[in-house]
Amino acid sequence: HLLDIGESDLSSGEAALMGKGSQPAGGFSGGFSAISPALTRITNRYYEPFGVRELAADCSLSETQFRRLFRQAMGCPPLQYLHQVRLRMARALLSSTRMPVSQIAGEVGFVTLSSFNRQFQDSFGLSPSQWRREQLQQRQNAAGSSPSAL
Repeated sequence: HLLDIGESDLSSGEAALMGKGSQPAGGFSGGFSAISPALTRITNRYYEPFGVRELAADCSLSETQFRRLFRQAMGCPPLQYLHQVRLRMARALLSSTRMPVSQIAGEVGFVTLSSFNRQFQDSFGLSPSQWRREQLQQRQNAAGSSPSAL
């Protein structure tokens, strides 16, 4: 897909899944291994449409079992986690490309622009466009400051 996930874009759970870091929330390794197929799907295919039913099936668990184990292992419900991954990927695209916000929303798996904008604002305190402008301004400020001026 368009975006390779860098280690800095990973939560501790995703990093542990990929062999980079320590155990996930609470050290709940039994639940973590049980949900690892779902975490792999989320990490590698976050932009595709899927829900709890598919994630539970990936793990050979009932939806109820899956939700419980996922929350214990990751500290949040599965769809909230999926949205967090999508939003982090959107943030990476906003800062590294000139793609329109509407295209980024679709690229990371949001069906509607309004849902993307609302969730981005709720998570980061700014709209995607505002966040991008702020990042650009920070980069310009950093590029304009020299060590001798400090």
